[in-house]
Amino acid sequence: MADNGTARLDSLKTTADDKISEGKEKIADAKSQLSDAEKKLADGKSEIEKNEKTLVDGQKEVDSNEATIASGDAQLNAAWNQLEASRVQLESARVQIEQAVATLAEKKDQLDDASAKLTEAETQLAAKKEELASGREQLEVGKTQLAQAKAQLEVGKADLETKKTALAQGKALLASDPDAAAARGITEASLQAMETALTQAEAQFTQTEEALMDKEQVLTQKEQELAAGQTAISNAEAELATKKQQLVAGQEAYRQGLAKYYASYSQYVDGLDRYREGVAAFEANAGTLEEGKGQN
Repeated sequence: MADNGTARLDSLKTTADDKISEGKEKIADAKSQLSDAEKKLADGKSEIEKNEKTLVDGQKEVDSNEATIASGDAQLNAAWNQLEASRVQLESARVQIEQAVATLAEKKDQLDDASAKLTEAETQLAAKKEELASGREQLEVGKTQLAQAKAQLEVGKADLETKKTALAQGKALLASDPDAAAARGITEASLQAMETALTQAEAQFTQTEEALMDKEQVLTQKEQELAAGQTAISNAEAELATKKQQLVAGQEAYRQGLAKYYASYSQYVDGLDRYREGVAAFEANAGTLEEGKGQN
């Protein structure tokens, strides 16, 4: 019985030792699992902290992107306002250029018309000068002819007076000494014929003198007309000189206006190019901003 008890005790001890060994192994496994769990827990905490940092960094990046987008929106709005202001200025400049073109075209037509009228007036004035010169020549010829006619008339009148004296002497001789008169061929009939001829000659001289007086009046009137014509030509020359100065001043103003137009048009073209570049840049920036918004 004692041996059975001992055996049983030994068996129990062995079983207990086995249980203890098994318990120790389980405890060791549990400790190992606990250690693994603690490591995993530590790794989890580290991952959580890393994720939290990533989230924080991500939020910062989101906030930064939103600020950048907001700034981009503000810049685009400012750029759009500038473009709109530029467009209004360009439109105003275009209207002014069109008005300048119309004004310059009208001014050129006026200058061309004035130049044509001035040329026509100069041609007419030259013709009047030639006419005046011809009239003066004719007047001088008329004066010369009148002077010659007057001289001839005076010679004729002097000859008439000589013949009148001879007639009176013949009459006296015939009355005082008919024989002496007859010897010289002086008769009543010859004296009568001579007197008739002298009377006719005197009447002819009177008519000629009246005609010469009329001619002189015509020449005097012609001279007055030529003087008036010269005055009119002088006035016309002064008026033409004034119109020439006005035409030259108008042409100079036109050239200055044309130069100003070319400068304005060049500035308009440059402004239009800058506006188009600005529109292209605005559209590119707007597209980039929209892409950023989509990614955000």
